[in-house]
Amino acid sequence: MNKKLFIISLLSLSLICSCGIRKQDVSSNSSSLTTSNISSSSSSKEAPILYDEKVDLSYGEYERNKLNLYIPKNKASNGLVLFIHGGAWISGDKKDYYDSCKIYSSYGYLSATMNYRYASEDVTCEDILNDITSAITFIKDYVSSYDIDVDGLMLGGHSAGGHLSLLYGYKCKDISPVPVKGIISLAGPTDLTHKSYYTGETKDLAYKIFSYLIGETLSEENKESKRRLLENISPLYYVSSSCAPTLIVQGDEDLIVNCENSYFLADKLKENNVPYELIIFPHSGHMLMGDEEKLNETYSKIGSFIVAAL
Repeated sequence: MNKKLFIISLLSLSLICSCGIRKQDVSSNSSSLTTSNISSSSSSKEAPILYDEKVDLSYGEYERNKLNLYIPKNKASNGLVLFIHGGAWISGDKKDYYDSCKIYSSYGYLSATMNYRYASEDVTCEDILNDITSAITFIKDYVSSYDIDVDGLMLGGHSAGGHLSLLYGYKCKDISPVPVKGIISLAGPTDLTHKSYYTGETKDLAYKIFSYLIGETLSEENKESKRRLLENISPLYYVSSSCAPTLIVQGDEDLIVNCENSYFLADKLKENNVPYELIIFPHSGHMLMGDEEKLNETYSKIGSFIVAAL
């Protein structure tokens, strides 16, 4: 197999599997599809490139300012792939992307997965964005001793991690220590003013978490007066012609992040002539399980997107 095509298939598969999307979830007759199986079954075709694994590196002063860094022995580029975990901004962990990072680095890509401060009464969305900047700065300085001059950044994540990837890539692109070259959002919220968050069984939780994110109490009574604060932490409102190419993956039956979040973002990117790809899983919810054909298509497109950007 052509080496570039092989790398593309590995990179795309690893990102999707890290978000809990596996073929056995789609079809009970499918064999287990995991990054470890891929690595072992393909080892005879391509000798893996070794990497240095750095665990729980502290990039800041807070307890959750930790990251894992995977430094390739033989680099394919000077780009960095940074994973940001999901968990509704109040939970989750960097361990979700350990396997992805190991595969990326085995094929020459500097990769990292980071924890950040959970949103709370003391931690706003701006604080989390500051954590991301600190993590990128730390990584850039750390790998300079490995003769890696990081020149491009690929951000990616699922759900809240997708939101933070988009928001940082759009809002903070001019202050990022490394130029943002691409963003991948899997079921990431793009507009926190969308009406879907404020109806149904989860609306009370949304008001609570969004209050944390904006740093002020949000309620049904004052929602409209706080709209600007919600826009300030919504990726949709930072789209411009200078934004990085974006790959969006969305389940059309998502009951947590309404699919209009991704449709509206795609429209905004198109209006501003930003390269983008929108992949809709028509029979899938928030975890993107239910569309085997779309899984196969997405494997290829994510890998191609990363290789092209970095």
